Formats: sequence, structure tokens, C-alpha cells
Amino acid sequence: IRKLKRKQRAARNSDSDIRNSTIAAANAFQPEFAKEFTKATFGNKMMDAIPTFEGDYRRYYKFRKEYFIHLGDRKDYSDKEKCSYLQNKLLKGDAKKEVEIYEDLAQVWEHLDRKYDRPAYYAREVLKGLRGFKNISAGDMSSLNKFYGMLLAANIELAQHGQAGEMETNTFVNEMFNKLPVWERDKCAESGGQNSPKEFLEFAKRRQAQVAVVDIDSGGSRGGQSS
Repeated sequence: IRKLKRKQRAARNSDSDIRNSTIAAANAFQPEFAKEFTKATFGNKMMDAIPTFEGDYRRYYKFRKEYFIHLGDRKDYSDKEKCSYLQNKLLKGDAKKEVEIYEDLAQVWEHLDRKYDRPAYYAREVLKGLRGFKNISAGDMSSLNKFYGMLLAANIELAQHGQAGEMETNTFVNEMFNKLPVWERDKCAESGGQNSPKEFLEFAKRRQAQVAVVDIDSGGSRGGQSS
């Protein structure tokens, strides 16, 4: 009987040792597992929010901002992993080819900033659609609505990157003013919209809200121009 009891105690002790060893191994594995699990689920979803970049100056600032929000400042990825993801997943076309020679993350960003961090080029791309907008015909409320919408959107976009001054010049305002139909120019002059770039943009903001209502009521039946 004593021998049997000793064997039972030894078996219980052995089971306890195995259980403790298993728990210890699981605890040791858990942090690394959790890290990899985060990368594979939530982490990847966050990185999916980063847009790709092909070399369009207008898209560079948003691309760079989203990269550093969702990946650049993360500690669970090494610089080599970030560099690989940037080169193989996020960069496309010419932008991708230009940085293939680099193996260092800092070198890749140095190249991208040197080529694409160009405020003047960026402003030119933002304003290209407005400068190419055809002169608006009398009664074409759809085109007038679209023009004012583009004008205000460009002002907001440039202001976000400290480039609103590109629109706040008399030369630019006169260029935009001359695209308006005669009756709209008269309204602008009467309200003081020609006095300064700031007042012109304020006039555009007021008129866009008014013109949008008219355009909706008319169902956009005049068929606005494409620009």
C-alpha cells in the first residue's frame, strides 16, 4: 500500500511539473505571439490606409503624412521592414524605380523629399484645373457652380500646406475673374470682390452657396463644361 501511495504522489508531482512547464512556455511565447498577431491583423489594416504613390506632386504630401501616421512612427516594425514595405508595396511607377538602388530607409525618404517636396510644383498642380477652366457662358449655372467649388477646394487644399498665397495675388484673381460671365463680374464688382484677393474669395464662397441652390433647382440641365 505504501509503495502504491508513493507512486501516486510521484505521478501527481510529475503532472504538476508538466503543467507548470507548459504554462511557463506559453507565457514566454505570448509576447512574441501577440506582437506578430498585431502585425497580421490590426497593423496590416492600418497600413492599408496608406495610399500608394507614383510620382504625382499633388499627392505627395498626403502620401507622406499617411505613411508616418500609420507606419513611420511604429516601433513593432524595424527600419528594414518599413523600407521593404515602402519600396515594394507603396511606391509605384517612376517613384518606385528611382529608389530601387537604396537599402536604407532614410536614403529612400531623402530622395523622395528632394524630388517631390516642391511647394511650387504642388501649387501648380492644384491650380491646373482652374487655370484651364474655360470662360463660363451666360446662364451656365452648372459650370459656374463647378468653378466656384473648385476655387474654394483649391484654396483649402493649398492652405493646409501653407501655400494659400499662390491664390492671394492680384494676377491670379484677375485671371479667375475674367472666366466669369459678364453678369457675374458685375455682381462681384458691386460687392467689392475686386478690391482684394481675400474679398474675391469671400465673394466666391457666398456665391457658390447661392449658385449651388439654383443649379440643383434647375437639375443642372444646362450641362456644365468639363475642365
